Amino acid sequence: MRYLNRKWADGEYDEFTTGLYYGVYMRHLIDTAPELPQGARAFAMLSRGQLLASGELVATRLDEAARSFTVILKFTSGTEENFLQLEYLGVSKDTSELEAFELADGCLTEEFDLGPEGTFEHRILLQPEGEAVIRFSDLKLHAKRAGDDE
Repeated sequence: MRYLNRKWADGEYDEFTTGLYYGVYMRHLIDTAPELPQGARAFAMLSRGQLLASGELVATRLDEAARSFTVILKFTSGTEENFLQLEYLGVSKDTSELEAFELADGCLTEEFDLGPEGTFEHRILLQPEGEAVIRFSDLKLHAKRAGDDE
């Protein structure tokens, strides 16, 4: 993670440093957002690095033939459960770092960035440890409340 690292997520910085890191990431996001694909731009601007926090990792799936990677997260508020599915398109296992998801049970923070050769990166800080880097060309979001019909 370049901006919202584990020390930032764990509150190990003083208030000034925490705000400084967040401000630098927000400036970076504002500068890069116009270049992100529409789905990634919308999610990045809504999330601002914090939407995935406290998300419980339900499942991941790599489809190498379709060059897609899917992450499903569950968010619980009281008795209500909500699910968020992130579907990354144009993913290459060779250029993404997805192994960290195997030991993860949730997310802390995340950052969007421009990647090499016209790709984009979504870096996700995982809990209890690890960091995943997903290089993609497009992102689709699907949200659902538990009990809602498809």
